[in-house]
Amino acid sequence: MFDGRAEDRAHAIAVYRAHVARVQATIPKSRLLVFEASEGWEPLCRFLNVAVPAEPYPRVNTSEDFAARNGPPRA
Repeated sequence: MFDGRAEDRAHAIAVYRAHVARVQATIPKSRLLVFEASEGWEPLCRFLNVAVPAEPYPRVNTSEDFAARNGPPRA
């Protein structure tokens, strides 16, 4: 997938962005939700046509959680 260049950050990001663009160009908009977890329940529930749950949206695996488990990101 990364042509043996997974450690090349710029290349990996470019491959990821190209994949996202292909998905967005291929899947009909009515069937594709482009979702950021930080948006919470509302856009997800609206897309799925379900009620928003009473409990708060889970906030786990934040950048801080990740860094506490794995150390700071590499440059």
